[in-house]
Amino acid sequence: MFCSRQSALLQIFVLLAGDLVLLLLYSTTADAYSGLIPPDPDNPGKCVYRGDELKLGVNLGIAPCQRLTCHENGSILIEG
Repeated sequence: MFCSRQSALLQIFVLLAGDLVLLLLYSTTADAYSGLIPPDPDNPGKCVYRGDELKLGVNLGIAPCQRLTCHENGSILIEG
């Protein structure tokens, strides 16, 4: 009888551990987004994002998951 109780407890533990692994795997998935912000006609040739002027090329946005790429025409590619 003692062995059957241990076996039942072991089965419950294995099921709970499996559920925990699946939950952790599911929670690590991420959604992504991207978009192009057109050039600002009031600031020709400059990339202005939320009042800040960005340097040409790749800039960091909201850390650590956002990247802003400033193009020469003033448009900004935003990726997250």
